[in-house]
Amino acid sequence: MVIASRTARPLQTALANVRSTLLPNGVTVISEHMEGQRSLSVGVWLGLGSRHDPVGKAGLAHLYEHMVFKGTVRRTALRVSQELEEVGGHLNAFTSREQTCFYAKVLDRDQRRAVDLLCDLVVGARLARKDLDTERQVVLEEIRGCDDDPEELVGDLFAQTLWHRSPLGEPIAGTLE
Repeated sequence: MVIASRTARPLQTALANVRSTLLPNGVTVISEHMEGQRSLSVGVWLGLGSRHDPVGKAGLAHLYEHMVFKGTVRRTALRVSQELEEVGGHLNAFTSREQTCFYAKVLDRDQRRAVDLLCDLVVGARLARKDLDTERQVVLEEIRGCDDDPEELVGDLFAQTLWHRSPLGEPIAGTLE
């Protein structure tokens, strides 16, 4: 399904069932119609990954990803977590070196609910100081978990070796320090 306005301009794509639409506000919406499917996956990708973390602040983009789920101007943290669960949907996020993504999976009938929630998270996040210490502890536990996971640890060591003088060489989640 395409989320667009009357003034959106379709962009040409290589696949007939894939549509790329440039909205008047500069946002690009890419959609793929899959005949017979009743589910919908929708995501918002921000050009904000660990490579954009300031020097000495590795993990800041990842911490931001966590903080967004602590509530918005319109929703409490509890409401954010319940919004899609009550219709059998799923909400999650991830941070990579290049981007942070917030995504949802729902039945097609719940598209508006999922899109509204994702947009609210991205533009209406509260980012309250009182939540920072709690989420910092959660991220520190994730970092400790990465150190115990050989695949994660090797990935971090590889990136550090390959890009040792760049933010790309820092662990996405940050460091215990």
